[in-house]
This record gives sequence, structure tokens and C-alpha cells, in this order.
Amino acid sequence: MFKQGTQKQILHDYLLTGKSITTKQAITELGFADLQGVIRDLKKAGVKINTLNRKVNTRYTKADGSTKYAYVKEYTLGEDDEEVWTFRTAEEQAEWENFSDQTPLHQHTKNIIESKHIYNIKSTKVNDERQMSNLQHHLHIKRK
Repeated sequence: MFKQGTQKQILHDYLLTGKSITTKQAITELGFADLQGVIRDLKKAGVKINTLNRKVNTRYTKADGSTKYAYVKEYTLGEDDEEVWTFRTAEEQAEWENFSDQTPLHQHTKNIIESKHIYNIKSTKVNDERQMSNLQHHLHIKRK
């Protein structure tokens, strides 16, 4: 599909293995300095690539001592060009799952809560879990 040995061909083959890739991985594993440029070229060539914007902790803290966060783009091959945003770190997600497993909510109620926080903007899927985190806090207070 692409000229042998080009960054487009190398990245396409890498993604065909089912792996995802971030900019850091592209630099360390493939030696690519401009992953977004290669992704853009693949998309122009008709390759469907999904983008997950993952919330991660940084090593920095705010003035109040709380952790600063950043968003890291993670790319995978997909059926359509979909971009998903997550607003929880892995630790926050684990905390929510633990809480939701221990909280006696009917599955129907959980489905309603989750459906209210997933919406589409210009064909970009956004998973807005920040408000679910607030709901988690609210339910936790009511339970005590």
C-alpha cells in the first residue's frame, strides 16, 4: 500500500498488529519525531485511525499541591476516524469502578448516568467522565 521503508508503511504495519501508539512510543520504538504528521498522511491516504485522548498524571503539581494533568493522544486502526476523550486517569477510573461496584444502583440507573456523559461533537466521540466523578462524590456523601 505504501512505499517500502517509509514512515507511513512502518507505522501502518505497526498498527496492523493491533497495537496502539503514542508520541513517546513512536520516538522510542520507531524513531519517529513527528507522529502526528505521519498519522495525518495515513488519514489522507484513506487509512481509518481512531484517536484516544487519555488523561494522565504529570510530575508537576499545582500551587495547592494537587496533581497537574495532561492529555496524551493514543492512535489505533479503526473502522472510522473517531476521536475519543477520557477525563479520568487510570487511578480515577479504578476508583469509579470500585465505587460503582459497591454502590447499590440498578443497572438501568447506571446506564442512564453513563448515557448522559457520552455525546458527539462534529463526529468526535467525547466521553465526559468529569461529571460522573462529581456524581460519584455526591453519591458517596449521601451513602455515608
